Amino acid sequence: MDQIDRKIVSSLLVDGRTTFEKLGKEAGLTGVGVKKRVKKMVEQELMKVSALLNVEKLALSSA
Repeated sequence: MDQIDRKIVSSLLVDGRTTFEKLGKEAGLTGVGVKKRVKKMVEQELMKVSALLNVEKLALSSA
C-alpha cells in the first residue's frame, strides 16, 4: 500500500459513498485509476466493502 492508496482509504473512511472521480481528483489520478486501485486492495483483502444497516429504522428484529 503506497501513499496514494492511503489517501484513497483515508477519503473513503470519511465518506464511503464518494465517487471514484472525486477520489481521483483528491489523489491526483483519474476515476478509472482509483477504481483499479480499490479493486486491487479488495482483491488483496487489504480493504473490505460492506454496508451498515440501521436496524431501528428498518424495524428488523434481532432474533
